[in-house]
Amino acid sequence: MSQPPTERYALLSDRQTAALVADGCIDWLCVPRFDSPAVFARLLGDSGNGYWRVVPVDGV
Repeated sequence: MSQPPTERYALLSDRQTAALVADGCIDWLCVPRFDSPAVFARLLGDSGNGYWRVVPVDGV
């Protein structure tokens, strides 16, 4: 799965932490705070750096 271009990402935040999301895939997330280590960091590397993808099973 290829990484989307940077301009397709949206920032989701609750003012404590944030995630960068594109095409139903969380590619960067740090918890519980902005200065915490990243849980998912595919944005900075490849799929081996971790991501979480949410899509329909049947492709609908």
